[in-house]
Amino acid sequence: ENATETLEKILDLDPDFSPAVMTLCKVLIKQEKSDQAIALVRNQIKESPENLDYLMLLAGLLDTYQSSPEEALALLEQVQVLAPQNPRGYTMTASILVRTGKIDEAIEKYKTLTQKKPDFAGGYMALGTLLDETGDKAGAKKAYLKVLELDPDFAAAANNLAWLIANSPEPDLGEAMRLASLAQEKFPDDPYIADTLGWVHYKRDSHKLALSQFSLAVEKRP
Repeated sequence: ENATETLEKILDLDPDFSPAVMTLCKVLIKQEKSDQAIALVRNQIKESPENLDYLMLLAGLLDTYQSSPEEALALLEQVQVLAPQNPRGYTMTASILVRTGKIDEAIEKYKTLTQKKPDFAGGYMALGTLLDETGDKAGAKKAYLKVLELDPDFAAAANNLAWLIANSPEPDLGEAMRLASLAQEKFPDDPYIADTLGWVHYKRDSHKLALSQFSLAVEKRP
């Protein structure tokens, strides 16, 4: 109750302070008030319709607590349009599609999209993420390489390709390091990218560097 009161005071001072919104949602969920958490985030989105944190938070809440994957996917499409390089929008989308049994449909959708728009890096990124989820590592790698051919600084593709390379039978760990480092330059606080970079450090036997990245990942996403 004290936490709720303090967080509400913070939002009175700064209604767009996303850490307070996220923490308040956690408090409400612990109190089994997921409906109130969803209503809170909906109101925040009305005020800040392009806030990526709020869009992804609402997508996760709807998918988890209201069994509304379709609305969650629509929100994540907005995220991909607003921030095509952010890996979280793609990974959340892929996990929902896999769980709801629509992954084949989604793969065909993105294949068609890339044929119609061969210069659209985001389409190849989404396709690569879905192929990765189904275990088609070769297809995913090809898609990520195409993304980086179109946009060499595309952080999400660099991160995912680094992970695939690091986990291949004969990994080019130098290339994996280059790609993961490129991704982290773009998103220095992203826990998924820190996890990838930590894994590459670990495979290179750089255990202290690996520990620092894994610690960052846990700090950002406990």
